[in-house]
Amino acid sequence: MTRPRVKLRVTDGQWEAEVEEYGTDNGSAIARAARWTGTVPVLDPEQRTAWLEQLKAEPWDIYRFIQGGSLPLAG
Repeated sequence: MTRPRVKLRVTDGQWEAEVEEYGTDNGSAIARAARWTGTVPVLDPEQRTAWLEQLKAEPWDIYRFIQGGSLPLAG
């Protein structure tokens, strides 16, 4: 298997992630693809500031997000 190709697009309150993987399986060429979509929360300036302060206090949240977890939203 080759390394999967990942695309992430965020526009107008929506996100879309696509993963494409190409390789061989028992000598046969294979291609796999998956797509996920969702909504992006729109934060007002006060919420955004609180969220950024929370990330500064707990930078491991960014690592967990990159590994597939979710980020907590400041309330």
